Amino acid sequence: MWTGSWYEADVALDPWERDAADPALFAAVEAALARVRRMGHDLRVQRAAYVPIALSLHVCALPGYERGHVKAALRKRLAGRPGGLFDDDQLGFGQDVYLSRIVAAVMGVPGVTCVEVLDFHRQGRASNHEIENGVLPLGPNEIAELADDPNHPERGVLVIDVEGGL
Repeated sequence: MWTGSWYEADVALDPWERDAADPALFAAVEAALARVRRMGHDLRVQRAAYVPIALSLHVCALPGYERGHVKAALRKRLAGRPGGLFDDDQLGFGQDVYLSRIVAAVMGVPGVTCVEVLDFHRQGRASNHEIENGVLPLGPNEIAELADDPNHPERGVLVIDVEGGL
């Protein structure tokens, strides 16, 4: 990347256990890359920038389906748990979040007849027309997250309102 004065190689790391990431890991990666970097280029190794998502949905359940079961299945399908749409293994650096993938995941849950997206943006920021554009764009060193963990609301919040059903 051109900084205006020189070129810089930016490297972002997404450690396996990001909260327990050892600062020595970053130093070791920087030292290893410094040996093979191009002359005239600076090197910057940094932690990945995690982007918490605020997502709010209004869902209609089919007759005969328990609202609570539908809501639990939606949380499992979407949140950052193994197999969920926002699972750490499903998302990578700079991978934009498309609203169509979220809607498709919701509609794939048994008992869901329709969905309306009420809120979809970076948590803690005002909407930047993500619903209208159908995409939440991310930078090259950013990774989206939606943990839906009440103990860690800073890692994304998922609000689901289910009507209909039983």
